[in-house]
Amino acid sequence: MTLVPRPRLLAALIAGSVLFLLLLLSPVFIIVPLLYYAAIGTLILADSRRLPRRSGFMASRVLPQPFSLGEVQAVQVLVAHGDAAGFPAELADHVPADLRPDRRVLSGRFDGEGLLAVEYSVQPPHRGAYRFGPVDLRCWRPGGWLTRQVRIKAEEKAAVYPDVLAIKRYELMLRRGMRIMAGLRRARPPGATTAFAGLRDYLPGDEVRRISWKATARRDRPVVM
Repeated sequence: MTLVPRPRLLAALIAGSVLFLLLLLSPVFIIVPLLYYAAIGTLILADSRRLPRRSGFMASRVLPQPFSLGEVQAVQVLVAHGDAAGFPAELADHVPADLRPDRRVLSGRFDGEGLLAVEYSVQPPHRGAYRFGPVDLRCWRPGGWLTRQVRIKAEEKAAVYPDVLAIKRYELMLRRGMRIMAGLRRARPPGATTAFAGLRDYLPGDEVRRISWKATARRDRPVVM
């Protein structure tokens, strides 16, 4: 079902049933509820034609690449339809539950260009590969009688790595000359190795692909090979 009645439509239908009480006065009054429901039907038909077609919706996401383990990060969902300009909407993203999203249902409004942008936060507790599913959307015309309900394809993959954001913060501290902060040890000069041969602390300019994630997780600071 892609068209769902709005609460005001249900209220109007229930209110119209009271008109049938006029039949207690005379059968002639049957014309009153019939005309009432005919008018409601005309309004419903007109409203359905003014709603955006389900085939015109497009959805995409703006994701961190990659997600950082344990960090609160934003996910932005974008939905576009040229005929939905100014329409209120509710959106539910099929985000993996393991990413711990802070909200399931998001509210917003399409702008004058027919673009809806909403945002929620996640805080992944485990690293690994994840898959986002489709986007469920409900939108309606202000003062309308019906809601357009549609599922939009937006499947995509995402990955959670050890705390990449912490590595970037660490590099920034080094560049600012802050050798000791938040319990980090002094940065060693280029080429200095740790107790394990072939490993040393991360330094500005090192390639991210050289990071030893196992050693980083064990020592709680960025380590490269």
